[in-house]
Amino acid sequence: MAGITYAVIAAALGLLYLGYTVRFAGILRAADDTESRMLARDLLKVSVLYLPLLFTTLMICATSK
Repeated sequence: MAGITYAVIAAALGLLYLGYTVRFAGILRAADDTESRMLARDLLKVSVLYLPLLFTTLMICATSK
């Protein structure tokens, strides 16, 4: 429906989100409370931005056809 441009951007966003999720998995090895909160906040920020960016990309790619 949206084409190769959407597929590339969606894959890049997905890999970025996966990277932050894997990084967050290390929360149990965090040295202190401050580091674990930083990891959690970073994942929250990425998760809040992920879907709007993905859907905006889909909308732009679908309407440009």
